[in-house]
Amino acid sequence: MSSVKLRKTSFVWHRKLAWFGLLGLVLFIISALTHPILSWTGPKAAKFRPPSAQIKPESLHHIPSILKRHNIEWALVIKIIPSDIGNVLQVTEKKAQSRRYFDLGSGDELMEFDRRHAVWLANYYLGNQSPAQVKSVEFKTQFNSAYPWVNRLLPVYRVQFEDDANTSTYIYTELNVLAGMGNDYKTIMQSIFRNLHTWSWLNNVEYARILIMALLLICVMLLTLAGIGLLVLMRGRKNSTLTSKAHRYIAYIVALPLLCFCISGFYHLLHYGLVDTHRGMVTGDPIDLRGLSNHVKLNEFPTSELNHASLISHQGNLYYRLSLPHKAAANPDTSSNEEHAHHAARVARYKGQPTEAGGLYYSAITGLKANVSDREIAMELASKHLHEPLDKISESKLITRFGMHYDFRNKRLPVWQVDFDNSVGDKLFIDPATGTVVDRLVDQDRYESYAFSFLHKWNFLTPFVGRFWRDVLVVIILGFSLLISCLGLAMKLRKGI
Repeated sequence: MSSVKLRKTSFVWHRKLAWFGLLGLVLFIISALTHPILSWTGPKAAKFRPPSAQIKPESLHHIPSILKRHNIEWALVIKIIPSDIGNVLQVTEKKAQSRRYFDLGSGDELMEFDRRHAVWLANYYLGNQSPAQVKSVEFKTQFNSAYPWVNRLLPVYRVQFEDDANTSTYIYTELNVLAGMGNDYKTIMQSIFRNLHTWSWLNNVEYARILIMALLLICVMLLTLAGIGLLVLMRGRKNSTLTSKAHRYIAYIVALPLLCFCISGFYHLLHYGLVDTHRGMVTGDPIDLRGLSNHVKLNEFPTSELNHASLISHQGNLYYRLSLPHKAAANPDTSSNEEHAHHAARVARYKGQPTEAGGLYYSAITGLKANVSDREIAMELASKHLHEPLDKISESKLITRFGMHYDFRNKRLPVWQVDFDNSVGDKLFIDPATGTVVDRLVDQDRYESYAFSFLHKWNFLTPFVGRFWRDVLVVIILGFSLLISCLGLAMKLRKGI
C-alpha cells in the first residue's frame, strides 16, 4: 500500500472510530487514575510487619500433650504464634474454618479466640494504643467485590471499626498479617475502578463483559494506530488551529504509551477471562498426629529464642521445624525520624523481608536433630503437588524478596521456588514451615504477567525511580491522554461530525 493510500486509510479510520474510541478511552483513563490516587491518599496501616514472636524452645514440649488431650489426630497447620496474651498454640484442622488456640502453659483451649485474635491484630496494624470500638467482625471464606481474588488469602476476618472513616481491615490469622484494608473513601474509589475499568457490574454475564470490553479496547487500539499513522505520514498544517496543534503535539507524547496500555489490557482481559489460571494458594495435606510421642524432649536445642516453631510431616515422619530470627527482622529500622522509618517500612512491604533465617528440624518421635532441610521438603512438596518425579525439577532456590514472579500480595517470606522442566514451565512457591503451596506460576501466566507488569503497570521503572515517581509518570501520561481526548472531542463537535 502506498503512503498516500495508507495516510488516507488512517485518516478515515481515525474519524470513524472517534466516538467509540473516545468513549472507551475516557472510561479507562478516569478509572485508571483512581489506582495511583488511592495508593497516595487511601488508608494506610501504621505497622507493616507482623508482631514478632519470642519462643522459648522448651515450649515445644507441651505440644504433644495438648494435641492428645483435645483428641486432635489430624491437622493442616500446627504452629506457635504470638498473641495479646503471649505465645499460643494455633491449630488449623480444616480448610475455610476458624482456627483453634491453646494455652501453652495450662493446655486449655481458648474458646472463640480466632475472632479475638483477629481484632487484636487489626488494632495492632492500625497502631491503636488502646482497643478501638469494633462495629462488626465477619468471617469470610470466599472472595467478593470488596475483597477480590487478587488478595490471595482465605479465610480472613473483616474487622470493621466505629470511626468517622468506617475503617475496615482483613486479617489472615495463620500468618498474623493484614491482608487488606479499606474505608468509605476507598470503597468509592474501588467501585469506580471496578465498574469503569474492569466492568465488574457485568460479572454475572462474563462473556458479555469480555466481548464489550474487548470491542472497546479494539476501538481504542485502532484509533491510536490510525493516529500514529497520521503523525508519521501527514505533516502538520501551518494554518491549523491551536486546538489541532495541541492535539498533534500531545499525541507524540501519549501515542506509544496508549498503545502499550491497550495491548496489555486486551491480553489481560482475554487471559483471565478465557484461560484457566493455576495461580493461588493450596493448603498441604492433613498431618497424621496419631503416632506423636507424648514425652519426647528435644536435644541440641539452639540456645537463643526462636521466632517460628511448627510441627510438620515429611515422608511419613513428624518433625518440629524451628527457626531463628532473620537479621533484618531482628534489627528493624529504629531511625529517630519517625516519618522516615514509616516510609522505609512501607517500601519494605513491597520489597519484602524474610522473618527467619531458615529451618532446623528435630524428630517429634526421638527428639534428635534430623538431617532434613527446607530445600528437600520444598522439593518433595512440589513434586507431590504436581505428581511429577523429582528428576523433573530443574532448579530450586530460596526467595527472600517479593518480585516479578512472586509478589507482595502473597504476604509470606521466605519461600522456596521450585522450577520444573515440563510442558507448562511450572514454578511452585513452597512454604516448608506449613507445607503450603503458596502460589503456582506456569508459562502462560508468566508471559501475561510480564506484559501486564511492563506495559500496563510500568514496573520496569520501579528499580530506577521507585514506586512513587513511577506512579507520578503514569498519572502525567494518563492526564495528557485525557486532555488529548477532550481536544479531539472539541474538534469533532466544531466540525459537526
